[in-house]
Amino acid sequence: MAPTTPPSSPKRTEYTTIDKCRFFDAYDRKKSATSLGQICRRRDIDIKPSTARTWLKKREILGSGARRRTRKLSNRLGRKSTVSESVLDTITDQDNPIHEELYAAQVKKLDLKCQPRTLQHYAALAGAKRYKKAYTTEISD
Repeated sequence: MAPTTPPSSPKRTEYTTIDKCRFFDAYDRKKSATSLGQICRRRDIDIKPSTARTWLKKREILGSGARRRTRKLSNRLGRKSTVSESVLDTITDQDNPIHEELYAAQVKKLDLKCQPRTLQHYAALAGAKRYKKAYTTEISD
């Protein structure tokens, strides 16, 4: 008989804010004779002592923010940009002759994999602005 793999690996349970608050309230109200293990074994709490110690360490560091469920915060949220910084520097450089061309021509020349409107959007986010040439019509006699 060949060894089999379990259908799914056991996942770590994520506790809610209510569970954390319940634990911290019980820990703060404990009597001196009550141990951490006894608090963790209570029916309404039911967590591992190692989890309780981790929460207590985080509470020392974070303060009241440790009561809430926290997630890792990223510096950049959202999907990756389709137009790179180097391309934006190229099209916004006023010394470069490609700067004066239309967005459709810039997409073709730089061989980009985006639409002209996408390039225009990212250029606007970078602070680039387009200006119309000033023109005058002759006034008839």
